[in-house]
Amino acid sequence: GSLSFVMYFSKFIIHQSVLYVILFFKKLVKWCKGKYVVSPGTSFTLEPKDTELKTAWAQVTDEIKNTSWKAMYAKNNAEFDQIVKKMEKNAKAYGYDACIEWSKSQAERRHQLEQELKATK
Repeated sequence: GSLSFVMYFSKFIIHQSVLYVILFFKKLVKWCKGKYVVSPGTSFTLEPKDTELKTAWAQVTDEIKNTSWKAMYAKNNAEFDQIVKKMEKNAKAYGYDACIEWSKSQAERRHQLEQELKATK
């Protein structure tokens, strides 16, 4: 009856989803060939975040994640803009700039180590 139809339909949806994901990744790999390279192995590790940065990071990521969902379901452009503006203000207040600076410093350290590795080859 209807239960077997639901089970069949569920299996069909799952199967189609898996096929779609496989197709997507095949296209992605084809598109990326020659455009991106794997980062060379270095001694790079992320520096630990201090307690203050960990707190800011958690608050900023929660704000962006939760509020961006609200913005996606805004009734109109004005509401969307209002939600995003509030999100930006809250994220800044939580320490967004400190999070960005930490991320940039980590990227710079990693890049420098990669450049040093390239120079030795």
